[in-house]
Amino acid sequence: LEAQRELLIARNMAQNQHQTEQYRMTEELARLKDELVSQINSSAMLQQELLSEKAARSAAEKAQLEAQTSMASMSAELKQLEDRFEAQLEMVGREVTSNFIAQSLAVP
Repeated sequence: LEAQRELLIARNMAQNQHQTEQYRMTEELARLKDELVSQINSSAMLQQELLSEKAARSAAEKAQLEAQTSMASMSAELKQLEDRFEAQLEMVGREVTSNFIAQSLAVP
């Protein structure tokens, strides 16, 4: 009877130890799961930031390209205006010279 009692106590102790170990393992699994979820959330947030930065960079590059295109267009317009101004200036110069010569010859 004493041997059965000790065997029962030993069996209960072994079951308790096994249950305690299972409880610890369950807690560790829950902790690891929480850590994994946290890392996944952090990764998702970093990916979102990266996408936002890429979108911002793309928008900045697009704006820069538009500005360069606009500057090239304005530069071409400015060159056309300069050419027209020079042509008009030459024409006015010829008219003034012609008028001066005509007035010089007309004076008695």
